[in-house]
Amino acid sequence: MGVRIAVDFGTIRVGVAKSDPAGKIALPLTTITGDELAVEKLVQLTTNEAAQVVYVGLPLNLKGQVTQSAKKALSFAEELSRKIAPIPVLMIDERFTSTTATKQLQDAGLTSRQSRGLVDQVSALGLLEQALQIEDRTGTLAGSPPADWDF
Repeated sequence: MGVRIAVDFGTIRVGVAKSDPAGKIALPLTTITGDELAVEKLVQLTTNEAAQVVYVGLPLNLKGQVTQSAKKALSFAEELSRKIAPIPVLMIDERFTSTTATKQLQDAGLTSRQSRGLVDQVSALGLLEQALQIEDRTGTLAGSPPADWDF
């Protein structure tokens, strides 16, 4: 199966999670700065972790429509896809991951200031868990390539 990486893209911070080589367990990996070097950092992480697929969160609105944030995530994913080909980059709906991650960290007793760097990793962890569940249930990779989205 191989290592999977999930990315919660943001213009300020990018949360990253990874799976074990069997693709059964999701683990938080790191948070990187959402600057012009973010793609290069993810290329390096993908190589270092020997990832077989990268999932990127797609922040659609509640109606399932592409938002400005989604357009930025799609552009980011397309650039990453070009740089790590033939490793697939697939988009995963992330409408509720940040909200869920924030709630989990609050429930763990962390303030918003304490959880600022962690919320992106926990969001990426939620994306990866969702993708692994889909893979386990269907026997195929989750999500769709960024090129499949009209933006």
